[in-house]
Amino acid sequence: MTHPITQDKKDDVHPEQIATEHELIQKILRSESFRSAQMLQHLLLYLAENAKGNESGSLKEYAIGVEALGRKSDFDPKVDPIVRVQMHRLRQKLGEYYRNEGVADARVLEIPKGQYEPVFRSAVIASASEAPEPAEQQHSVEVAESHVRRLQVSRPFFLVVVAFACGVFSTWFWMKTSGGLTTPDDTPAAVRTFWSQFLGNDKAPIIGYPDAVFLLDESNDLFRFRQGATDQRGSLVTAEIVQQDAANPQLATKAGPLYYENGYTGTGELESVAMLSSLFASLHTKPTIKSSRDITMADFEQHSVILLGSPFQNPAAAQLPEVGDFVFDNPDAHRELWRGRIVDQHPGNGSPTVYQTVRDAQTGVLRQDYGLISIRQGVAPGLHIAVLGGLDTSGTHGVARYAISRSGTEQMQAAMTALLQGKASGFQELLRINLQKGYEVHDTQLVTSRVAKGNSASTSGAH
Repeated sequence: MTHPITQDKKDDVHPEQIATEHELIQKILRSESFRSAQMLQHLLLYLAENAKGNESGSLKEYAIGVEALGRKSDFDPKVDPIVRVQMHRLRQKLGEYYRNEGVADARVLEIPKGQYEPVFRSAVIASASEAPEPAEQQHSVEVAESHVRRLQVSRPFFLVVVAFACGVFSTWFWMKTSGGLTTPDDTPAAVRTFWSQFLGNDKAPIIGYPDAVFLLDESNDLFRFRQGATDQRGSLVTAEIVQQDAANPQLATKAGPLYYENGYTGTGELESVAMLSSLFASLHTKPTIKSSRDITMADFEQHSVILLGSPFQNPAAAQLPEVGDFVFDNPDAHRELWRGRIVDQHPGNGSPTVYQTVRDAQTGVLRQDYGLISIRQGVAPGLHIAVLGGLDTSGTHGVARYAISRSGTEQMQAAMTALLQGKASGFQELLRINLQKGYEVHDTQLVTSRVAKGNSASTSGAH
């Protein structure tokens, strides 16, 4: 086993010092700051065990993604920013630790920006070397955090990770200001070709994230409200509306005063926004990120539009006409939690008709999700509309990863060519998303593809 590097010369490292550094890492891993951050625990331990003396750059982004974060062997760090996102979170978590439990530690573990090898410094040296962020970068982070206040996470229906949501957007702005975004030369040719064809001449595509409406009580608990948009966020909901339109009126009526709230979305959608924004920046386009409820007909007439999330959560996606055989369906309008499904309206011989989220029979932990990529012609010539949605928010994340991957765009290219040539009205990709710990996307697999030709569809892919 190798150990983290130190500021001392390699020949001067004593066994006692190594033991002390090992003990410090164990203390950090057991701390309150890291106790619930299992992925960051694993990442820190991996970095510590695999650092190679003082050789800068010995740890590579690809190896970290595959060996520490569970990505498959075709992982492309130029397209999937998972390593940069998690490294940013790890540095933030270390900062949290040293502001609290580690405030009196004699030695400080740091991971300098631009490298992945841990460095140990004395607390005095580390304190003296700290410098404030450049004003421009700090301003960008503040703008990002201000923009994301509405993009929080619904507790009953999504993962409760508001801080992580802020981290995703802050990471995106950090990547933008620090030059971490890919360039056209770095982006795989297949990805560049596919999305350039999707965008056409549009240099300002729209990315629409979902913001489902809830009823909020004075304890900050949420109740699902299915009637759609309200322009009066924060206004009092009448008892009649609660009885008529709340998903669970028997419970909601016992909660006291309720108010309209539409400031929540899922972590998978936020991660998807970050990935798509990074990709589009590499194509020299400047996407506009909007709540789906704020997207207008003028947006569809003037821009290509990417909608994130299933129609269960994204009202704009729910209003679009069907593009093919696969449709999202919820058989019980009042009981949604992991009961949604994707239905194949024209299954082939021996093919399933219904695809649903798979959960562990003993623990209930989510193991698999399903999602759809649906792409069609836009309202005006040369424009297109894409819906990237999973049954669960983690499924949406997996769908977006596939849609900007080399293998995914290579698979979709023939269908995109048919769409551009007017030989198809649209196409769909049905995807299976394998999960770890119920929310981490391990990999995404193509189930089948359908190209819509008028009222019929051609099929490719295998179950």
